[in-house]
Amino acid sequence: KTIEVDKPNKIRAVVRGDLVGTGTYHLDANGSGTHVRFNWYVSTTQPWMNVAGVLARPLLAWSHHHVMREGCKAIALHLGAELIWARTDLVGSPTPVAAGQQ
Repeated sequence: KTIEVDKPNKIRAVVRGDLVGTGTYHLDANGSGTHVRFNWYVSTTQPWMNVAGVLARPLLAWSHHHVMREGCKAIALHLGAELIWARTDLVGSPTPVAAGQQ
């Protein structure tokens, strides 16, 4: 759900469900294009996700990077733009959130 829009530079959103947290999209003019940076800070809410995150971290990290790269390509295609570069980073481990706190 979008919670803040500062045209044309920033969009903030929140997610609730199996993942909870906030995300900010930063858009900056860059020569003849636009540099877009997504920062998402989310936590898992399901106990099985917390266990899977520990046991399968390398596989989940690979999957995350793959999905994010494909998402970047799809957004560029949808906008009729050229994707010049994409970097995906996982920072730390998500902090589990009790189901009642979501």
